[in-house]
Amino acid sequence: MADIDEIDLTLIELLQKDARTPQAQLAATVGLAASSVNERIRKLGERGLIAGFHARISPEAMGYDLLAFLYVAWSRPETRCPPFTVMATGCGSAEFIRCEFESGSRISKWKKNPVVS
Repeated sequence: MADIDEIDLTLIELLQKDARTPQAQLAATVGLAASSVNERIRKLGERGLIAGFHARISPEAMGYDLLAFLYVAWSRPETRCPPFTVMATGCGSAEFIRCEFESGSRISKWKKNPVVS
């Protein structure tokens, strides 16, 4: 495990709960100055412990009221249609938020982030 102290662990936990928590509030919680919290968060990012900050989109609010898992198989093994081509075609649609292709232990993912105006 990376060399992190209790304050870093607390900051990570707080940011996981709400990444939009103001740094002044984080600072008050851990007992440091906001500038120190800012520096710690920056360093956690540089070290790869924080990989990014993301918005969690509500599928229902976006009008996506269906979650579907599709299984696609070829009845003839000699078929030469690359599965990635099929997946990429489907994932080109705005309604697809995430597509995955699994073959044995290999999983490939395409992620699309819906644009909200």
